[in-house]
Amino acid sequence: YNVESNGSEIEIAVDRGEIGTVERRSPVHEVELELRKGDPAELFAVARRLSASVPLRLAVKTKAERGYELAMGAAPEAEKATRLYLDGGLSCRQAFRAIGQNCLRQIVVNERGMCAGDASSLHQMRIGLRRIRAAIVAFEKVVADSEQERIQAELKWITNELGPARDLDVIEVDILKPMSATHGGDGRYAETRRAFDEARAKAYRSAIGSVRSDRFRTALLDIAEWIEAGPWTRDKDLRKRRDEKVADHAAKLLSCGRKRIREDGAELRALSTKKRHKLRIRAKNLRYAVEFFAGVFPGEENAKRREVALTALKELQDQLGALNDLAQREALVANGHNLGHHVDVLLAPKETDLGQLLDRAQKAYADFAAVKSFWK
Repeated sequence: YNVESNGSEIEIAVDRGEIGTVERRSPVHEVELELRKGDPAELFAVARRLSASVPLRLAVKTKAERGYELAMGAAPEAEKATRLYLDGGLSCRQAFRAIGQNCLRQIVVNERGMCAGDASSLHQMRIGLRRIRAAIVAFEKVVADSEQERIQAELKWITNELGPARDLDVIEVDILKPMSATHGGDGRYAETRRAFDEARAKAYRSAIGSVRSDRFRTALLDIAEWIEAGPWTRDKDLRKRRDEKVADHAAKLLSCGRKRIREDGAELRALSTKKRHKLRIRAKNLRYAVEFFAGVFPGEENAKRREVALTALKELQDQLGALNDLAQREALVANGHNLGHHVDVLLAPKETDLGQLLDRAQKAYADFAAVKSFWK
């Protein structure tokens, strides 16, 4: 169908059928919108009109991708972020769009697995959400329009809705599974295990309900539209920032980010739980920024320094994250009745855990602080 919308020409293709192999079939019910001429924002305007009648959901996988998955007979698998190779000559507008699309794909492709109860898919979906939020921080002044705050609020809402299930997945892997080998015959463990499974199932039902909700469906469309055609793409006051070369923007961002972490982490052991958490957020955002801009600063020496920085930042983020998990476990113990009367005995953090994590975090900080710049 050919549609005209406010002077823009759009082709709407309705695909109905199936993808088939010798043994399997998968239905196809898709509406594809292609801009033939005009304003990209009109694509989303038409999509919203259609979505008002039919609960359309954003999709990013091609039929070919779905076909290969079907042919291999694989269950939904978690998909990690695909690598980005941005040219330093790109404008900030082009770079942010590429990064945003990359992050959005990671969120969308993991929906199916997450709704099937796959912990890895939920984890990758949350990473996609964190990455896109980090991208907004990295380009905060470039995309500083009237919609930025609302988009960030929706991303935070989605992240928070998936949080409880992810927290319980971490406890499952880090604590309960290893403990089954030593406490499997303990009645206290069995009680805790039953209560834990009930709590985890409840958390997943809540997360799945949120992902299948109209709010989530609409939020993803809003985010996609904002990346492609948000007010920031037309705002005259932002033109200079949009047109700046991403290499120049990235160099300033990475230099500032390194300086802040060096300052904030200098007395890491003395930091409060809250300040350690803030340092973790800074390390995480800088790590994602380094990954986003990996191709912007080519050269063997830059690549080596970048990999050292990434390794140190990931280790710092992981150790600070583990420290935060310890704090969460303490909160869990304080409310132990939710997971069984004896949960405090089984899950109580040990002082040795805290000391070892602080040692590893301190080393990771020192490794990062010693890295020379790789953004020249």
